[in-house]
Amino acid sequence: MTSTLSNIRHIILIIGCFAFLSATTVFGQPMFSVSEGYVSITDEALLNVDGDVYLDVNTVIFNEDTIRYQGDWINESNGLAFDPSLAGYVYLDGVDQTITGSSITRFHNLFLENNGTKYATINVEVDSLLNLGDRQFDLDTNTIFVFNTESNVVNRNQGFIRALGNGGIERTLNSTNRYVFPVGFELGGDTVYRSVDIVPNASGSYIYRVRLVENDPDLDNLNREERDLLICSINARFYHKIWEELGTDSVAIDFTFNPLEDGEFNDIVHWRNPPQWEIAPSFSSTDISANERVIRMNPWKDYLSENFALSETTDPFAQAGNDTMIYLMDTAYLSASGGIDYTWTPADYLSCDNCPDPIFFHDSTTSYVVLVENDRSCKDIDSITIFVDDRFDEDPFIPNGLTMNGDGLNDFWYIRWL
Repeated sequence: MTSTLSNIRHIILIIGCFAFLSATTVFGQPMFSVSEGYVSITDEALLNVDGDVYLDVNTVIFNEDTIRYQGDWINESNGLAFDPSLAGYVYLDGVDQTITGSSITRFHNLFLENNGTKYATINVEVDSLLNLGDRQFDLDTNTIFVFNTESNVVNRNQGFIRALGNGGIERTLNSTNRYVFPVGFELGGDTVYRSVDIVPNASGSYIYRVRLVENDPDLDNLNREERDLLICSINARFYHKIWEELGTDSVAIDFTFNPLEDGEFNDIVHWRNPPQWEIAPSFSSTDISANERVIRMNPWKDYLSENFALSETTDPFAQAGNDTMIYLMDTAYLSASGGIDYTWTPADYLSCDNCPDPIFFHDSTTSYVVLVENDRSCKDIDSITIFVDDRFDEDPFIPNGLTMNGDGLNDFWYIRWL
């Protein structure tokens, strides 16, 4: 049946009745169109649209059961499209479908099915269930909001959410259960699924938004070389953005990745001031399998920046040696260890500032910091102080004879401080 529903005030789909609507052709595309009216889909009824669904101004759908459509969803109603009190289902079961229009649609239950990519050119809201199936939901710079606070209302088979800019998936949390944020992207025909799970440490009110960024942080002015000590490397393939819109307590955040594809990372770093990448404290790493590793930050409540990345970090390894004391006019032999490159600061009064074992010569106490880099590009620092004893009130030792036999003892006159 072909129907264009403009100026029809009320359509009732009777219980148990199946209405298959493949509307009149508009630019070669079938369309189900409603203007200034409302549609009632009663319990056990199905509205199936072989084409677009177009909701014109002042249109409301009372959906108690199911809508399936194979085209685009276009909401120009100046409203949320649905009566929010009814728990109906909407299935996108076409190919390469788009949720669009000038008005945000608030679905109760939204399911992605069939083939192709599902797109959104505007924010999307879901009151209860979101099921991605095995589809990519490409939001561009938009966000899908899931308001149901139950932890198990976002589901997938192989599906994922891709977003740009400040878009992503935003969820409302209120319990200590695990909340999944199924983010990913496609690369060369393969799916890169790198979800984030958030587990509140106490019941309360929380709102989080997550996006997986599918490029090197360097491209977004998050220079991987600007990193704190003990950070050896940072993932150049992708990173995550996590926004805390509301939070009453700390949470645990789990990052899942594939070490065989992404790298042997063991930690999470966080972009902060000065600005630089800094190690996130209190982390743990668990290997689920050879191609699945989970790194957890817990507890966490620091959102001065929304940027997080996988990293390789190490324990402290720089050794500058022990503090030492010498007498005035003596020299001290320093000896650093732990790496392959060494830089001493300050460089004053040292025989070299880029070697592990410089000689110190000065007439007053001086402290040094040595920057040590190992063969994995990890950097660490250690410090040492050389105390110079400049007292002259002690009687100097003056040898009373010489034995110039070349054995290094009493071969020449040496009087301390003179």
